[in-house]
Amino acid sequence: MTEPAIPEHKGMGGRLAIPYVTPAGVIGFAFRCVRHPEGCVNHAKIMRPGLETRFFNVNDLHKDTRDIHIAEGEIDTLTLSRECGLPAVGVPGASNWRPWWKELLEDFRHVYVFCDNDSAGSGLGRKLEKELGRRCILLNFEEPGMDVNSAFVKYGRDYIRNMIPKEESK
Repeated sequence: MTEPAIPEHKGMGGRLAIPYVTPAGVIGFAFRCVRHPEGCVNHAKIMRPGLETRFFNVNDLHKDTRDIHIAEGEIDTLTLSRECGLPAVGVPGASNWRPWWKELLEDFRHVYVFCDNDSAGSGLGRKLEKELGRRCILLNFEEPGMDVNSAFVKYGRDYIRNMIPKEESK
C-alpha cells in the first residue's frame, strides 16, 4: 500500500473515506471505522484528521428548496439526502454544532432536525430549537437508540419522509 498524499491520513487505511465536498471541490475527509462499534478499540468510530469542524453536505444548501433537514453525522445525512431525497446537512457529532452555522440556515422556511433517540441527539435538538427558534421543527424517533440510518434500514424511505408533518411540508 502506498503512503497517503496527505500526512494526516496516515493510518486511515481500512476505513470508509467520506469526502467533505463544497462547491469548490473536496476539502477533506472523515474516516469511519467499518467494524461494528464494539470493534472500535483504542480509536474513535469517526476520525477527521486535518479537517476542522464543518457542516457536512453543504452543497444541499444551494438546492432550490424552502426547507432544509439536519442530521447528526455524515452517514445519516447521506441517507436523508441521497436515499430519501431530502436536502440535508449534517452536524458531525451532537456536540459539534457551531453557533455561526445558523446564519447559513437563515433563508429556509423550516429547519427539520432529525434527533437521534439518545441523550446526545435530544441535547442537539434542544440546542438547535433554542438557536433557530420557531423555524426549527424537531423530529424524534420513538425507539431507543434509533437514528436516521437505522430507521431507514428497518422501515424504509417512506417512514423517514412521513416523519415530516404534512401541513408543514407544503
